[in-house]
Amino acid sequence: MSHQIRPDRVAIYIRWSTDDQGDGTTLEVQQEACDLFVRSQGWMSRKDLTFIDDGYSGGNLKRPAMTTLRRAVLDGWVDCVVVFKLDRLSRSVVDTVNLVLEEWEGRCFFKSAREPIDTATPAGKMFFYLLASYAEWERNVIRERTAGGRQQRAGQGYWACGPTPYGYTTDEHKRLIVVESEAAVVRGIFERYIKGSTMADIVRRLQAEGAPSPGGPGKWSKPLVRKILSNEIYVGTLQYGKHRANPRYGRDAGAPRVVKAEAPSVKLEGAAPAIVDEGTFWTVQKTKTERDARKTKRSGRAYSSQWLLSGIAKCGKCGASLAARAPRAGRQAFYYCLGRDLKLQCDCRQIQVKVLDAWFVEEVKRVYGNAVKRQQGLANLEEEHRGRLLELQAAAEAVKGELARLEKERALMRRRFRSGEIGPEVFQEFMAEIEKEAKGHLERLRDLEDDLVRVQAQTRVGDVVEQLGAVDIFETLEAPEQKHLIFRLVKGLTVYRAPNDDDVTVAITWRLPASVNKQEGPI
Repeated sequence: MSHQIRPDRVAIYIRWSTDDQGDGTTLEVQQEACDLFVRSQGWMSRKDLTFIDDGYSGGNLKRPAMTTLRRAVLDGWVDCVVVFKLDRLSRSVVDTVNLVLEEWEGRCFFKSAREPIDTATPAGKMFFYLLASYAEWERNVIRERTAGGRQQRAGQGYWACGPTPYGYTTDEHKRLIVVESEAAVVRGIFERYIKGSTMADIVRRLQAEGAPSPGGPGKWSKPLVRKILSNEIYVGTLQYGKHRANPRYGRDAGAPRVVKAEAPSVKLEGAAPAIVDEGTFWTVQKTKTERDARKTKRSGRAYSSQWLLSGIAKCGKCGASLAARAPRAGRQAFYYCLGRDLKLQCDCRQIQVKVLDAWFVEEVKRVYGNAVKRQQGLANLEEEHRGRLLELQAAAEAVKGELARLEKERALMRRRFRSGEIGPEVFQEFMAEIEKEAKGHLERLRDLEDDLVRVQAQTRVGDVVEQLGAVDIFETLEAPEQKHLIFRLVKGLTVYRAPNDDDVTVAITWRLPASVNKQEGPI
């Protein structure tokens, strides 16, 4: 770097987090030391070039003030960055070296107020390497020591850290005990999923019932339901560290083998009171895996399949998909329920492909075969989606307001902690509660944003009118074109044929508005 440091282009960076309590690196101490160092060099200490990250960890560079500082350096407004100590910049040796010796190389110098670090000289650069390596080593030692203590407590059956799982609380000894009102909700979630309800269906039911949720009333979401359905704590297994359950392998009851992560981990069976039995839990894992696999394959195999209703038709009793079997030995092609293969004890009988396909095509023509009704239905849909869009936007703004309120509460508690008004235990307990509430709001916001994207896409339905005209010439379309049209029109199709009944009961839920929204009846 050939240019000189201009006195009015020196930036100060300060960082403090709860992990730094008691080590003398408060914001005030860092500010004073950096100001004195800057003035001792004959430079100016400018408030608009002082960047402060209050309450952010040094584990990575994703911090608001750090992002602003990096932009200022790249834009050429900074000739030198001053920190109190090297670990204030980052505790990752990779991030530190990449930032100082790659991103800032040729743009600005880097100096420490308490260490002989000056990247303008070879000796200063060498010392920079040494201290960066030591900061990384110190961080890893602290992490291993903390993780070891938590693992030891988890291995003894205590709740190690973080918010307790939904359905439980802790006693005075930090052992998990069941909250019966929440446990009843958990059991209901498992039962509904086994009976064929989707996660979205379960969320709607819980919202309608006003069931208590981890984030408060009305805060249910699909990610939260999925997390509950996947958590082994509900069969009494306490885990600390990362495990991945593979439902394809296991004991007679369907229990999976556990694939341990590379990091040390603890898994202790019987350490918590069970809320659901193992048979129910592992049946849900197997069903969830099968459903996820079918969703993944829909975009490929379902569209290219020669069978008209593959990928969309489901059993009206167990909820499993219907598969088709090609004709052989003089027999007709037929649809059959995969629930038999999945051992869901389904008794749905086989249904001839030509019978079900013919009935379905006639229903599609009956519902969408009138051009005038199609036009009016789509106009109504567009208006309905716009109203829904406004509702979702208002709900998202309300959640953002709650997150902003929690951020203010965080800042207030940090100031009270630094001033000595509250102690470390009260501070940590309060911050954990805020974090738990904020997590629920963030999950809710993600769900609302997903719904916004979906509704915004559905609102643009002007081109659908012409596409629906293909219903009138359905038989002339190629098989992939027919499948694309079906997925556009039909949201759900359930089929069931009882063991001693020749009639086939079918229920269709249309994706777009029509003369009827749901058609039920025997073929």
